[in-house]
Amino acid sequence: MLVPEINSELILVITTEVDIEHAKILAEKILKRQLAACISFQSIQSQYWWRNSLKTSDEIQLLIKTKRNLLEKLHALVKEIHTYDTPEFIFLKVSSDISYENWILDSVIKA
Repeated sequence: MLVPEINSELILVITTEVDIEHAKILAEKILKRQLAACISFQSIQSQYWWRNSLKTSDEIQLLIKTKRNLLEKLHALVKEIHTYDTPEFIFLKVSSDISYENWILDSVIKA
């Protein structure tokens, strides 16, 4: 039986980019610095307020799997290279089965 690990170090970061090309550039820079173990892409459509106007955009959502102590470095990098003025940066504490968690922890830098 799987039970969520209260002390899990895993973090799931959610951000979006304007298109798949920019999403892949962002992901590659994150992965080359080993600030994440894996990044998944999804095509989405978002509705949001921007500068007092309701907008609708096609975007690429990135699901970034990392660990807690890399969150600040990851956030700084995303802010530095992201194409948006105000990039989405949502982070959630998550759990997984132990083999997947160990793979993530082994795949990122030891900070």
